[in-house]
Amino acid sequence: MTLWVEKTHDEAGAEFIAAKIEHLTRSGEQGGVQLWREVDRRFRELGARTAQS
Repeated sequence: MTLWVEKTHDEAGAEFIAAKIEHLTRSGEQGGVQLWREVDRRFRELGARTAQS
């Protein structure tokens, strides 16, 4: 899912993920929030790896 976000949203990926987390939080969907927080962690990790290259 993280790679899909990067491919589809590129630099706007972090904003997309944040919007997903906010929406799911408001909806009370804690499982979804946890999932997207993990996607966020991996997205940031992926960005850090790319910056180091």
